[in-house]
Parts: sequence; structure tokens; C-alpha cells
Amino acid sequence: MLDVLCWVARGAGDLAEAEAVGRAAHRASLQTGFSELIATTAATLGWALLQAGRAPEGLEPLGTGAEAARRIAEARAGCGGSKPKAPIQGPKAPIQGPGDMLYRAGH
Repeated sequence: MLDVLCWVARGAGDLAEAEAVGRAAHRASLQTGFSELIATTAATLGWALLQAGRAPEGLEPLGTGAEAARRIAEARAGCGGSKPKAPIQGPKAPIQGPGDMLYRAGH
């Protein structure tokens, strides 16, 4: 639920609240060790920080989320699940800002 509250705060433009709730959600997810939850809360926190204009700070949780996503893909591939079409990789050069991140994601 905290992750959803972060989205709501972001949508309302309350970026300080979004960061606080996003950090709480991500901390709680790390305690569970549940990769899907870690990936989701990390992405939400990272985007909240990017939206607040703090891209360098947002990259750390986004990296944590990407690592969790790799673990999910590996677990699914090992269980007969579908393999990702392309390996999940980080950026080849430092991200310069939110626009650069969106460009690299193909949006």
C-alpha cells in the first residue's frame, strides 16, 4: 500500500511526501526479500526522486530494482518460464537526467 501512496503523492505534486512514503515502502520491501516487491518499490522510489529533479540519487534504487528484475527473470527461466527476449542491462554511460532515461527506454 505504501507504494501506491507514493504514486498518489507524486500525482498530487507532493514530491516530499512521495519521497518519504517511497523510501518507507522500499525499506519494507527489502526486509521481505521478495524480488517482485523490491523491483516495484525501487522503481517507484527512483521515479519519485527523478521527478523531484534528483536524478543521481534516483539511480541507486533504480539499479536495485533492475537487479531484482534480473533475479526474477533468472528464476522464471529456471522454472520453465519464458526467458526475456533480451538481457536486462544497465546504461552504457551515466544517465544525464530523466529525459535521457526516457530516451534510452524508447519512450
